[in-house]
Amino acid sequence: RSKTPTPIAGKPAVAARHFEDWYQAANFSLRKIADNYPHRDQPAAYGWLKSEYESVRLVAVGAMFRENDRTALPDLLEALDDPYLLNRQFARKGVERMLNLRLIDHGYRFYMTPEERRQPLTDLRKLLLPAKANIAPTNIK
Repeated sequence: RSKTPTPIAGKPAVAARHFEDWYQAANFSLRKIADNYPHRDQPAAYGWLKSEYESVRLVAVGAMFRENDRTALPDLLEALDDPYLLNRQFARKGVERMLNLRLIDHGYRFYMTPEERRQPLTDLRKLLLPAKANIAPTNIK
């Protein structure tokens, strides 16, 4: 086995093949990886978006915006409804840059309450997502 780590390429399925080598099987569990990343063919950031930790969700949103990952738009719009104000502000800036539009022009402000955000987010989903994608973000838990 190679002693040199192989690049992960951002996908848990690829990384999992190398973890055992890298960490010499110490506390390594494919089961835990499968539990945390059920859709292992997708970039790890999709799993990070569902993290219980707000800072992990913030990093995920940032990574997706840096990659200009428009296929993640349903999930990125969900980030506009994150429980943490800072995460919503970061998501707003990213969506605005990615799509070259101002969310305030569509009634969304990151500091709104969940009740106040509900209608603007529904309207944004209808405007920005194709009918098929408008159903829901990824079902990663």
